[in-house]
Amino acid sequence: MYDKNIENILYAIIENVSREDSPIVFCGGLALKDLLFLNNPQMEIDRKTIDIDANWGAEYDQEKIVGIFSRAVKDLNSGYSVELFREPENHKTMGLEIYDENHDFLTKVDINIKENPFYVTCTINDVNIKYSSLEKIMADKLVTITNNHIYRRTKDLLDIYMILLSSDVNMDEVYKILSYDKKTIGDSFDLLNEKEVLKNGYNSLKGILNKPSFDDVYNKVVGFLKEEHIITISSEIADNHEM
Repeated sequence: MYDKNIENILYAIIENVSREDSPIVFCGGLALKDLLFLNNPQMEIDRKTIDIDANWGAEYDQEKIVGIFSRAVKDLNSGYSVELFREPENHKTMGLEIYDENHDFLTKVDINIKENPFYVTCTINDVNIKYSSLEKIMADKLVTITNNHIYRRTKDLLDIYMILLSSDVNMDEVYKILSYDKKTIGDSFDLLNEKEVLKNGYNSLKGILNKPSFDDVYNKVVGFLKEEHIITISSEIADNHEM
């Protein structure tokens, strides 16, 4: 169940981690939420998130990473603790769990052991926090929504919609990031042909304040993809022919 106070704890952890000199760039829902607010303080849509995502841009050092997050949570409450629950597979990802003073689960931290050079530094409460840039976030989400199984990530449609409402995205930078990450934008087959499935998935999303209608989100995102020639007339005809 979503705890309305958890985000305050998550942001406090991020601030404490950022006080240390470490190669950590935060990404995911918390980063996007801060960046959207900084670009558009009038943004009324609020998608809740309950965990932390980050990149570690150096050689994997389990003891060091766990130590950084342990100190961060203990600065909030000396009874808080951090436990490793997933070691990096092929040195790519690791997982931490954070518990309160009663050893009740608070949140988890997913850490990608990979440098992320595409970040911005935001000064919040006198702390310099490294967040994935909006272009980096957009690049990752474009890959998700244009490839298969988008219905598993319908929240990415909303995230792109909010980015488009809040900021002019530098698409040249987006393509540079895609090339760097060796990721490819897909043919948008599921996006174009599984609209009802997507709608059902979107409508089932919880924890969103001032949630826009699916049609508004879908039409804006698809319109943007057409403007950028990510979806072309020929691909629409070809995809619809398969229906």
